[in-house]
Amino acid sequence: MGARRIVILVSVLAVMAAALVVSAQRRGAVHPGEVTAPALMTSRADLMKKAPMVDAPGVYKIWETEHTPQLSSELIQVYGTVPMHFHPDGSHRLYMIEGEVDMVIGDRTMHMRPGDYMMIPRGVRHKVTVTSQTPALAGSVAVPPFDPARTVWIEPRPAMAPAEERPATQPRR
Repeated sequence: MGARRIVILVSVLAVMAAALVVSAQRRGAVHPGEVTAPALMTSRADLMKKAPMVDAPGVYKIWETEHTPQLSSELIQVYGTVPMHFHPDGSHRLYMIEGEVDMVIGDRTMHMRPGDYMMIPRGVRHKVTVTSQTPALAGSVAVPPFDPARTVWIEPRPAMAPAEERPATQPRR
């Protein structure tokens, strides 16, 4: 390829690149790899008006806020003690919003207060007991998502509300 053809090719590529940048800037993206997409916003008040994904009356409720193949996020409210169990398909990441709990993780007990964060690895047994006068509320992210139906209960599983009172969950892997 001659030098003149190389100069023309480089010039054409530069013009195409500039056109792509201008097009991206018009869409709001200004850096390579940046995209524009809608954010997810769910208010706690609106979320808690919906039927929970999991409902063990008097024990705990879970409202799912997002579900993708990579992760799920939930709002978890605990009223009493969630018996010892584990999830074979996903790890928990919990952030305490309200209330206080004792978390038994394996053979260790840890106390959580608002603002505390905890990661529970996939397959590790855990138990939650509310220690405050009010229910505990936590944000949870599971990576990858776990299927509540696959939860392994080491202690007796709490009674669940009838399925017809809960919304259908999104398809699970």
